Amino acid sequence: MRISIVAVILIGLAALLIAVSPSSRESMVEYFEGVDSTDKTPVLLRYNFLPGQELVFESSSEIVSTMGSSYGPGGGTMKIEARPCFKVVSVDAQGSAAMDVAIRKFVLETSSGFDRRRVEITPEAVHAYDRAGEIELSKEDRQVHKAIMQPFSISAGARGEVSLTDVPQDTDLQVAHFREALSALFFVLPQGEVAAGSKWDFEIPMDEKLLTVENPKVQCEFLGYKEYEGERCAVLKMSYSMKIRPNAAAGEEGGGPEGANVRGSVKFAGGLIFSMARGLPLVLFRRQDVSRTTTLRGGLLMHGSYEEDNVIKLIGASTPKK
Repeated sequence: MRISIVAVILIGLAALLIAVSPSSRESMVEYFEGVDSTDKTPVLLRYNFLPGQELVFESSSEIVSTMGSSYGPGGGTMKIEARPCFKVVSVDAQGSAAMDVAIRKFVLETSSGFDRRRVEITPEAVHAYDRAGEIELSKEDRQVHKAIMQPFSISAGARGEVSLTDVPQDTDLQVAHFREALSALFFVLPQGEVAAGSKWDFEIPMDEKLLTVENPKVQCEFLGYKEYEGERCAVLKMSYSMKIRPNAAAGEEGGGPEGANVRGSVKFAGGLIFSMARGLPLVLFRRQDVSRTTTLRGGLLMHGSYEEDNVIKLIGASTPKK
């Protein structure tokens, strides 16, 4: 079974179902190690965006899927690398930034049985490879290259609230979801002052026209401080567990695209390493287990689970000229 980039957009972004690979879970623990919770001084955590600043992130994901259908078993593994660049165009009096976003690199590697495929996308070109070497590009490869590499704009608040701006009405829904996921690199910070041990929550925005989400709240905690790459950083933790079922108002054939009836569960855990001096996210890490059953209008049943490990690191932050 070959998994295309289009499938990545559909599977990974449609309902914020970002998962995590069990093989990498031990590596997540290190971010929570060495945290000092003794300093209880209240602080106001805010992002400090600077006009003209360029922020370059590197995102890496590994997905293990057992998703199959009524026709037979499926699944495989998938690795994704992306390098988005955020250029701060302006910052208002409230600290909200207007940013231009460009993807400098996108790499997808899929493996299922004896089939392996790698697609490398840059602004200049797109290449596809199998086990034997470079292969001819598919129509989907070219379409996704154009969609992914097209720059777009976002607004990011001082607390980390992100929204797409100036989205043309004819923008493909899958492309919009893809951009939302790539730009969601800013952990939503608490409204007021917090100290080590403080807890709060926020609700994930969900479109419940087709799906009903039980308990879409993210629980957050300020664990304390640690030294990370020579900087004093705040360490924040987040988690949630929710169930997804069809919206009764949509009818028996509702609950998803093209009349799909979707049920499932999602368990998520992650955190943030936040630079106190610079007001920037240094590492955002998350893992999630997803179990889902989808029944299509024609009777096809798709079911299974997938897990993903996702780590996003700030690899470059320019200092604007005064």
